[in-house]
Amino acid sequence: MIRQKSVIVRVGQNFSSNSTPVIVSEYDVQASGYFHLIWQWNEPYESSASSTHPAIDDNTGITYVGVLPYLYAIDVDGKTMWKAQITTQDEMTKYNLKTFRLALNTDISIAYVVLSSFPDYLARTSVPAILFIVPVRTTTGDVLLRMNIEVPSDVIIFVKCLILVENQMLYLPWFVESTNDVIPLNVINMGEI
Repeated sequence: MIRQKSVIVRVGQNFSSNSTPVIVSEYDVQASGYFHLIWQWNEPYESSASSTHPAIDDNTGITYVGVLPYLYAIDVDGKTMWKAQITTQDEMTKYNLKTFRLALNTDISIAYVVLSSFPDYLARTSVPAILFIVPVRTTTGDVLLRMNIEVPSDVIIFVKCLILVENQMLYLPWFVESTNDVIPLNVINMGEI
């Protein structure tokens, strides 16, 4: 195990300017209760403001964070190891895609990023509902076969946290808002990765 100290890694943005890069910081939590900044990573590419919380592999010390349209691997010194494109700018625009969820399976070296359409309540526009999970090999940054989840066209979806059940199943709770009284429940076999 690489980590011998208590560490907090957080993601944030500074919205005081027109450009809003995503910032990931790692802090050492000292016994005195103070936080010591270890490193700070600034997302160096033009991306959206949609990001996941960071996930840390305790065995390697590598931090993973999704900032659309990419998933990044950040080493123990705060340097980008690799970035993997998990969606396109066209898809992000067409479906108003957002990501808030990232699950890390260190046993099989895969990070799962959940992307879904997000209703624009301010603009009062409706976008087609779309929901999918992108598995990425954490050792190489290779994007594996995307898992599309069928969503009825007349619903608004609210995705919750992705849960890994051992190495065999992903459980993704999500709520729907619909004009219909009955919403189908789909059980999907994720298959071998």
